Amino acid sequence: MKPKNYSSVLFGFSLWRISPRLRRGLTLCFTLLGLVLVAVTFFVLGPLESASSATLRTIILVDFSYALVLVAIVAMRIARVIASRRAKSVGSRLHMRLSRIFAIVALVPTLLIAIFALVTINFGLEGWFS
Repeated sequence: MKPKNYSSVLFGFSLWRISPRLRRGLTLCFTLLGLVLVAVTFFVLGPLESASSATLRTIILVDFSYALVLVAIVAMRIARVIASRRAKSVGSRLHMRLSRIFAIVALVPTLLIAIFALVTINFGLEGWFS
């Protein structure tokens, strides 16, 4: 017998289903937390340079935890998209195409800027130390 919902079989946590309103609120809180962490990290590592070792470790640990949670959320969404694609649910092909296009549109400029910066810094450093 084939299960109806692959995502619930994949995760097995029906308790994790939350309302869209609560999800939007959590997304807003998570985004604001990211902005606060950026500001705190900037002030601790930035121009003040008066951070103690314990403060620095705490900030880096909190930043790492935030990034880890963000990676887990993205991995869960990718698994959910793949599960819906395997279940051949309505709109799954369109969702996969849009995700692929967004990834390409986001990665191409990022890679071009990274390559340009690498070449520029490399030539700049060679000019200084030649």
